[in-house]
Amino acid sequence: MPERITGWISSTQISFKRRVLVISDELIDIRRKKQRTSKVIAKVGKNVVGELIGCQKTICKIDYYEIEGFIEKEFLWGVD
Repeated sequence: MPERITGWISSTQISFKRRVLVISDELIDIRRKKQRTSKVIAKVGKNVVGELIGCQKTICKIDYYEIEGFIEKEFLWGVD
């Protein structure tokens, strides 16, 4: 866990959708395509949770409240 806090949660509160958390202190670009030169469609800040769609070697596709785009893995917690 990013803050090293432990505890318990009821199984009724667990979703099978995979989520990720932004861990950068700065705003991170969400890009339309995988390339770094692709258009920035939004920015996301620290501790924002999004739904993981999938990852490749260094980049992941994320859904942030109906904004789908790509973010570099190094800025995310919850990915391999």
